[in-house]
Parts: sequence; structure tokens; C-alpha cells
Amino acid sequence: MTVKILSIGLRGLEGYRVQVEVQEVPGIAAMVIVGLPDASVKEAKERVLASLYAFGCDVFDKRLVVHLSPPERKKHSPMFDLAMAIGILKAIGKLTAPASSDAAFLGSLSLDERFSRWVACFQRYWQQRSSVFKKYTFRMIPHFRFII
Repeated sequence: MTVKILSIGLRGLEGYRVQVEVQEVPGIAAMVIVGLPDASVKEAKERVLASLYAFGCDVFDKRLVVHLSPPERKKHSPMFDLAMAIGILKAIGKLTAPASSDAAFLGSLSLDERFSRWVACFQRYWQQRSSVFKKYTFRMIPHFRFII
């Protein structure tokens, strides 16, 4: 089953919808990110896996494919970390709550169970606030822990 989580990408000052699709597939354990990611998005693999491990969720024995759509647009920044983590938890059955289809998830994860401080989200939030999404939860969370 493919899990779909929404996020927001940025092209210059223009925000656009990014659908983060996650699927667990048979094969050798690995995590692959596709959909034209730049270096900071490719590095999300290590951040997200380490962060999930710190939360007590071992996903190192799974083969996960993460697709960032639309595939023709280059994806920049670590803001997709949170959407990827939520998608992975849903794909492996650790998170069963439904994700709203009109809410976007943005956030950079650190390795020690915390969100990294981020500023770029403000720009994305204001760019998209009236055009795509109906719900917004926009707060700085100094310490957040998944309950698994």
C-alpha cells in the first residue's frame, strides 16, 4: 500500500504542492528517495532513519521507496523530513491515524528526537496559505516525541 502525505516545495518565492509517497517493498533493506531531490533531500534518508531510531522505531530491516511528486521539479531543503517520517510510520503500520488530505507537513528532523529550528517554512506557509491547503498547524515545537 502506498501512503501519501502532503508537503510544500519552494521554487524561488513560489510555493507548490509536493506529495510524499512512501511504500514498503520486498527486497534488501534500504531507503531510496526519488523525484528529483537535491543533496539536502537525499541526506534526509540518514536524518529520518536516525531520528526514527531515536524515537524507538527500528526501520533498518525494511526496504522503503519515497517518491516526491511532481517528479519534474527539483526538490530543495530538508523541510520534507517530517512528511517522510510520517509516511514511513504509516507505511510500516506504526502510525494508524489518518492524515488529512488538506494539511501539509513541513519540518526538518534532528538526530536526537527534536525538530531542527527552521525559518524557511514561514515563506512556504505564507505562499501557500490561501491557494492549496485549508488547514494549518503552524507552531514551533521545541521537543516532540512519537509515541509508538
